[in-house]
Amino acid sequence: MGSHTDTLDPLRLAFVCVENAGRSQIAAAFAETQVQIRNRTDIEVISGGTDPAEAIYPAVIEVMGEKVLCCSVE
Repeated sequence: MGSHTDTLDPLRLAFVCVENAGRSQIAAAFAETQVQIRNRTDIEVISGGTDPAEAIYPAVIEVMGEKVLCCSVE
């Protein structure tokens, strides 16, 4: 049986919402973190939107920053 890293094409995991400026960005960030923690080179995480905003919502950046600070392990 082969390992999970010997596939030719990565599994593409997409998170999509209307503006791609909040929910899909957060979901993709959490998923990408888990992919990296597990050293999964066979999974590609992407996000998108049906009507993309020009920038990520400032509140999203703030919340994600708080999540990183509260959960950092030294």
